[in-house]
Amino acid sequence: MKRAAVSAVVALLLGNAAVARADDDWQAGGGAKWQTMLAAARQEGKVVVAGTTKIGEPVQTAFKRDTGIDVEYLNLFSSELFARASREYKSGQVTLDAVFMGANGLPLALAGYMEPLVPRLMLPGAADPAKWVDGKMKFIDAAGTYMFVSSLAVSSWVLIDKDEVQPGALTGWQDLLKPEYTGKIAIYDPHVAGIGANMAVFLAGTLGMDYVKKLYVDQHPKISRDGRQIAEWVGRGVYPIAVAALSEDVELYQNAGIKNFGEVMMTDAPGLLLGGYALHIPKGAPHPNAATIFANWLVSRPGQEIYSRVEGSPSRRTDVHVASIPDYLYPKPGTTYVDGYEEKYLLAKRPPLQKAVIDLLDASN
Repeated sequence: MKRAAVSAVVALLLGNAAVARADDDWQAGGGAKWQTMLAAARQEGKVVVAGTTKIGEPVQTAFKRDTGIDVEYLNLFSSELFARASREYKSGQVTLDAVFMGANGLPLALAGYMEPLVPRLMLPGAADPAKWVDGKMKFIDAAGTYMFVSSLAVSSWVLIDKDEVQPGALTGWQDLLKPEYTGKIAIYDPHVAGIGANMAVFLAGTLGMDYVKKLYVDQHPKISRDGRQIAEWVGRGVYPIAVAALSEDVELYQNAGIKNFGEVMMTDAPGLLLGGYALHIPKGAPHPNAATIFANWLVSRPGQEIYSRVEGSPSRRTDVHVASIPDYLYPKPGTTYVDGYEEKYLLAKRPPLQKAVIDLLDASN
């Protein structure tokens, strides 16, 4: 009998983010200049890091272990973080040294409130092109220097109940429009920023608004704003198909005993890649040397092992592979993807498509 995850098990899984191993070689090649910077950073006493992610305690522990520098971590809601950063950057009264922010931080980068990150990467093993997928680091901003994105995950997979949907029954997005799946699909609400909106925009851009209408309206899907509920519905067979499910919710239920999940990659359109939160250093950071040390550490192998493991998203570093991250999230070499986390897409392509999707759904209610 299918069963929901036991809350105690879920809580345990959430609390067991492992700490990456110490790596004595990550500072290799830094030389005297690096040691001088490290000493100055230790004199500053700490680095103040802000974000909307759960990386706080693991990063604090590992960074202290590897550098001897304390991390003061501020875990804020996305809107709260953006408001605080905007206020501080514009007033020049900056209290933050390093910030993990999503695409909503792009206007702050374009307005000139961030320091170029690349010149701060002093360690040869940090910015070495050979260490990164496609031979380069990734940034949200087109200038390629302010908002560093360390991970990209495939987000266009479809979750199925393997007991109800037979292997091979779904191979492309058009298959979701079959009459037998009417009323049997759960979808994360496109009105909500995040995976729901991103998936709807992706489908509108690759398959057209007519497809969006057929899937989101004519197929009478169940729309939800609760990712865990969507995963549970599929696990219990209430809705055997889900679009825009969240991998962390799927993995929680899977680890707690739900074994009928299947992840399907559609073959009739490019996949969608979405990034984790982007790291930036604001101008006027109060602990500039510690901020530089933090940036180099985060980009290095031990930093990426920690960040990737806790965020549950594949690092773009070629020497980092976290076994706990499911294979379906890793981009496959030779496969075509839409990059949903770069400036042109975010500023030019996404806004009109998102408006069109919302207008369509609102008009259909």
